[in-house]
Amino acid sequence: MKKLFFALMLLPLAACATPKNIVEADLLGKAYFLKEADGQAPPAASQAAATPSLSFNGEQGKMLLYGAVCNRFAGQAQVRNNVLIAPLMAATKMFCINNELNTLESNLFRMLEAGAALSLDNGALILRQGGHTLVYLP
Repeated sequence: MKKLFFALMLLPLAACATPKNIVEADLLGKAYFLKEADGQAPPAASQAAATPSLSFNGEQGKMLLYGAVCNRFAGQAQVRNNVLIAPLMAATKMFCINNELNTLESNLFRMLEAGAALSLDNGALILRQGGHTLVYLP
């Protein structure tokens, strides 16, 4: 009886440890704004062409990713095994006034091309890849 009780007590903990499998439907129709890049607040939005953002539109299997840092960008994206990948993004080619924004934008494009680990945590969209972490809020 004690073993059964102990097993039942651990069941909720095991459920918490299992990450949610994110699918494209979890992102479609949503927009997110950059809150944190590698543990730091992003440079002021006034230094960028727009508030650094990501939005997802389209339909399951044909998801489109739109965004902005200094440049606006768009392309087809997909989610597989909690990885967001968008290898062929079309983007404007303006140089950012702020070098931090140039670095942020370059890192984001590399992350999306290589495939970024994706998680959703209390509404926040978190991308991790190549030692970089970007946190977006709705």
